[in-house]
Amino acid sequence: MGLGIPLAGLAFVTQLTTTTPPTVPPDEPVITAVEAPRYDADDAVARYDADEPPIELVYTETPLVLVDAINPPPYQKLNLTIRRGDTLDKLFRQHDLDLGNLAEISRLDEARHRFRKLKPGDQFEITHDQGDLVSMYSKLDLTSALKIERGENGFKAEIVERPVEKRKRLAHGTIETSLFESAVDAGLSDRVVMEAYEQSVHGMAARKSGLLGAAVCPDCHGNHRILPGDQPRSATHRQNIPTLCGKCHPGILETYDRSIHGKGMRGGIAESPVCTDCHGEHTITKITDPSSSVYAKNIPKTCSSCHENEAISTRYALPKKRFSTYMDSFHGIRLEYGMTTAANCSSCHGFHDVLPASDPASSVNPANLPRTCGKCHPGANPNFAVGKMHVDASNKESGIVYYTALFFKYLTIGTMLALILHIFLDMYGRTRRLRGGK
Repeated sequence: MGLGIPLAGLAFVTQLTTTTPPTVPPDEPVITAVEAPRYDADDAVARYDADEPPIELVYTETPLVLVDAINPPPYQKLNLTIRRGDTLDKLFRQHDLDLGNLAEISRLDEARHRFRKLKPGDQFEITHDQGDLVSMYSKLDLTSALKIERGENGFKAEIVERPVEKRKRLAHGTIETSLFESAVDAGLSDRVVMEAYEQSVHGMAARKSGLLGAAVCPDCHGNHRILPGDQPRSATHRQNIPTLCGKCHPGILETYDRSIHGKGMRGGIAESPVCTDCHGEHTITKITDPSSSVYAKNIPKTCSSCHENEAISTRYALPKKRFSTYMDSFHGIRLEYGMTTAANCSSCHGFHDVLPASDPASSVNPANLPRTCGKCHPGANPNFAVGKMHVDASNKESGIVYYTALFFKYLTIGTMLALILHIFLDMYGRTRRLRGGK
C-alpha cells in the first residue's frame, strides 16, 4: 500500500509533463491558463528510496481566462461639438480624455492649423480606449477633412478627401445680353461662371502663367462704371464687343472690320456675329481644345447657329441649308467620323476675314478657288472647283444630283412595294396549297 501512492503520483506527474497541448485553430479565441507546477519523476523515486515521507500531490483547479485576439474589445466613440467659449482642452477634461495626447497632436502641423481656427459648430469624432486617444476626425469643408490616427511611432495627421456625392444639374437659357447674365437668370451661381473663367485661356494665362497682360474682369467690364450688357453704353454691349476685344487683339479687329461680319455689325445689323458668338465669353479656350467652339470639328456647328437659322437666312437673303449640305458632303462625312484635317467652313471661307464670294479678295471667289482648294489638294486647277460646294439634293437646281436622288428614292419605294407584293403572293400560294388547291 505504501508503494501505491507514489506510483500513482509518478504516473500522474508523467502525464502532466509529456502530454502535448492541443493546437488552437487560428480563428478560435486564444486560451491562456496558469501552468501547474511540474515534478521530476526521478526526483520522486529518489526521495522514496531514501525512506522519506511520500509525496502528496494536491490538485488545484485554476480558472481559464479566454482572450479574443481576433476581435479586440471595441473602442469608445465620442462626438464633440464646439460651442461658444469652448476649447479642446476644456472638452478633453470634461470627458476624461488624456491631455497628454492632446498636447502631442497639437504639435502636428495639420492639426495645429485646424485647432487655431476653431469656431462654434465645429465637430470632432473621437475614438478612445478608456480616455487614451486612438483617432480623431474633423470636417474641414465640403471635400476635405482632418484625420489623426495613432501609429507605432505616435500620432499622424493628414488631410483626406471626403466622399462627396456629385450630382449634375442642367440649366438652359437664351443669351440676350451676355453669357454671365443669362447664366444667372437660368439659376447658375456667380461662382460657376467664375470657375468657367478660371479654366478659360484668359484665366489660365493670368492664374497659372502669370501673364500680366491677360484679360481679367475690369478689362472687359470696367471698374466704377459697370453697366448691364443690354445698355448701349456698356463695354460689354453686343455692338461694343469687337472694339472691346480689339484692345488686346488690334490686328484681328482690323481684319474683322473689313469682313462681311464686321461691316454688317458696324452697319447696325444686330444678328451679325461678333467675337463672343464664335469664341464665347468666360469659357474661351484654345482652338486645339476639343471643347472649344472653334475647334476644327466644332466649327460647322458654330457657324450653323446663324447660317442654319431659317429666319436670318430669309431676312438677309442668305443661302439656306449651309450646315446640312456640308454634312452630306465628302468633307462633312469625314469630319463627322473624326477626321479633323477635313476641310470645314473656315478652311474655305476664312476666319476673321470672311468676305462674300463676289468680292475679288474672297477666298471663295471663283478666281481664287484653285488656290483655296490647293491648300489641301496640291496641284488643283481651275476645273477642280467647277462643281457646286453646297449641293442640296432636294433642289432641282442641283441638276443631275437632284434627279439621281429622285431616281433612287422611287427605286427604293418600288423595290419595297414589290417585296411586299411578293411576300403577300407567296403567303397566298402557300395557303391555297395547304388547303389542297381549293
